Amino acid sequence: MAAHEPASRELIRLLEQKAASFQTFITATESLTTSLDSRVDIKEIQSVLAERHRCMQSIDKIDQGIATFLKDKGHHLDTLPHADKERMNSLTKTVATAASDAFRKNKDLEMRMSHSRAVLSNEMLKIIKSKHGVEGYLPSTRQNRTPRFLDVRS
Repeated sequence: MAAHEPASRELIRLLEQKAASFQTFITATESLTTSLDSRVDIKEIQSVLAERHRCMQSIDKIDQGIATFLKDKGHHLDTLPHADKERMNSLTKTVATAASDAFRKNKDLEMRMSHSRAVLSNEMLKIIKSKHGVEGYLPSTRQNRTPRFLDVRS
């Protein structure tokens, strides 16, 4: 059984990394939600979006590592020590819970962002429409223009 210990530790390490990446993703999502609510600077929002993107890339890499592990060494899982199996089961549940939480918070964020976009679009339309009102304050161009037809009767 000692020969399988490094393999089980590898899978445990991957599951721990995946759980940590999901927690970072959740934290970034919550931060982004707070940022949207408080109307912070766009650079801060971009920074948090970049962090979320890095988390998603990390999770994808970890999933590839887990798939490779299961393909190459998955047949040894039945012979792993009981403590390692319990740790893997616990981590699998933690990852599943974190994934579910991340999905729910991400959906909430998408709805908030969609709403914010709609509000911003409406505000922009109001500004565009008000441009015509501002034009009324400009000096009339008709008064400064020479007439097209001149009556040259003498």
